[in-house]
Amino acid sequence: LITKVEGTLYRVHDFLFTTNSSFWLEKLSLPREESTVLDLDVTKADMDALLAVLYNRNFQGHELTTYTEWESVLRLSTLWNFDSIRALAIDNIEPLASPLQKLVLGRSFDVPQWVQPALVSICMRKDPLTLAEGNLLSMADVIAIAAAREAVRQASLASPKEE
Repeated sequence: LITKVEGTLYRVHDFLFTTNSSFWLEKLSLPREESTVLDLDVTKADMDALLAVLYNRNFQGHELTTYTEWESVLRLSTLWNFDSIRALAIDNIEPLASPLQKLVLGRSFDVPQWVQPALVSICMRKDPLTLAEGNLLSMADVIAIAAAREAVRQASLASPKEE
């Protein structure tokens, strides 16, 4: 399989893609010439991170350590239905991601187990959302966070303080 990503050609084994991804099994079962180059609309960084995982026999011997690398793996494994690699990415991102990152990724890549805890954590933190953080979120999430923070503030103002 020859792919082109951001001007870089990759020659990868069909086997790695077809045995681990229903998307690629279907795509590569269609008739095509052997020399056909598939131009992929992904980033080189994303492709490099995914291949770093794919080219290890059990997917565990990888050298990925950063949030950004695992976000790349999550992005492509979700896009291309690499289910076992997606699960690995979710497990590896968990300790690396902030609540805000988990909320964004949870919404973007359908990781529902991250959404509620992330919302609670963001609502309970001392500092309000920054403009940059708000721009990463949907309007619905920004409003939900603001409403929850306001409800907590109102409740604390209404209850008498113990002395």
